[in-house]
Amino acid sequence: MTAGADGKILDDMSMKRIHQIIDSLKESTKPGKKDVHSKEKQPQ
Repeated sequence: MTAGADGKILDDMSMKRIHQIIDSLKESTKPGKKDVHSKEKQPQ
């Protein structure tokens, strides 16, 4: 299996690591955070 960007492979994933990833994703998608995917309007 090919290693990911962090050098880990899927077979090495524990439930603890999976929950840490889920929690990290929840934190990054909380309301009020700037949406990095949207384009801000530039003043003309």
